[in-house]
Amino acid sequence: MRLRRELVTFNRDAYLPDLAMSVTNHATWLAEVGRAEDAARVSKEAIGIYRELVELNRDVYLPGLAASVNNHATLLAEVGRAEDAVPVSEEAVRLRRELVTFNRDAYLPDLAASVNNHATLLAEVGRAEDAVPVSEEAVRLHRELVALNRDAYQPGYTKSLTAMGYVLLFGSRYGDAVTPLVEALQTSRELPEYAQDITETIADLLRHAYAKDAAGVAKEWRDITGSEVPDWVRQPPTGPGD
Repeated sequence: MRLRRELVTFNRDAYLPDLAMSVTNHATWLAEVGRAEDAARVSKEAIGIYRELVELNRDVYLPGLAASVNNHATLLAEVGRAEDAVPVSEEAVRLRRELVTFNRDAYLPDLAASVNNHATLLAEVGRAEDAVPVSEEAVRLHRELVALNRDAYQPGYTKSLTAMGYVLLFGSRYGDAVTPLVEALQTSRELPEYAQDITETIADLLRHAYAKDAAGVAKEWRDITGSEVPDWVRQPPTGPGD
């Protein structure tokens, strides 16, 4: 990164794209070694560089700007700055919507992921009502992707269903959360082994819902599955609640 900064001083137009890539990569590595605060600072710099590049050539550099904004929102949330992350996440969604208008096949997966992340952020900052339609959109986008390639996009679809359940729990809509969570549980059983960790998260969200509204959850469970709530749902939840 230092070497590319030096090159930029000699010829900014020629070497600024390489510096943008190096700064982005450095932020990623910092995050991976647990230095999220430092990573957030570096990722903010990456956004500034990509904004400059987009002014020069929007078509070429817009994907890089969208990715850097999305990454920065994720890092802000990771370091406990969810309120600050929300407008950044909103921008990531806007940028990826624009990209989808140019090439839906190429950029729809990125948009689906950004919309899903934004819904979760909204719920976490107390905007559960706003988060619900955003989460519903994330599920729709992931359904579209699954229809194109089930194997590739089933993990993302399961994650979006789980996020919808999570969002509904934040809004105290415990019975409503059962439908997406049951579907998420069903789809999670089809996932490859590396993606199976989400199953316990889904189960614990169902336990949270039952702990808050046993009668409502039991009714929804019966309506969906035709059976009574299993014993494992009746157990106390283990993770943090809504």
